Amino acid sequence: PAAKQPAPVILFSHGLGGSLADISIPDMLQRVGGRQAQEPRDPHVALWSRLSGFSSDKLHAAAQRREIVRGSYLRSTIHTVASADFLAFRPLLQQVIDRELETAHWRSISGGFDPGRVEPLARPLMAERAMSAQELGAALLAHFPEADKAGLGHWVRTRVPLAIVPSDDRWGYSRPPRFAPVEQWLQRPLATAGLADL
Repeated sequence: PAAKQPAPVILFSHGLGGSLADISIPDMLQRVGGRQAQEPRDPHVALWSRLSGFSSDKLHAAAQRREIVRGSYLRSTIHTVASADFLAFRPLLQQVIDRELETAHWRSISGGFDPGRVEPLARPLMAERAMSAQELGAALLAHFPEADKAGLGHWVRTRVPLAIVPSDDRWGYSRPPRFAPVEQWLQRPLATAGLADL
């Protein structure tokens, strides 16, 4: 059997190896590969346990400065990630994320739904203002009046790399969350390198 890693090595790899007061929030998120953030409060707890001197205000500020981003990432679930990592790795994850769109549930959007038309229609809507998935679905119904509204919104949230735009709410994000294309929000392009370039 493979030798077990010493407990201190495992703890350090997860950012739990002692006081790291001098490391920034984006650097810590890079060190641990981001943190799951289905609930917006979860990264606050995760970073509080890893960074001495951490406060929610510092996490809010990093999000407002666009040093970190919250959006669909690993396994198509919401994560809070260093912005540089999101731009570099989110395109590489799309192939895995797309599997969710291939399920029978999302094929049932129906109603004249045309995947090739949805993204070009959705991006201009979000360029005007950040929108929730429900708002996106409702707006897209004008083009696909017989389609499923919730399915349309979910398709955009899954297929298009989006950032959840921070707000002044208690944990830094509104309920429901509102989305913008990540390139627009961060004002930087997604990486174009493939797996073979890593």
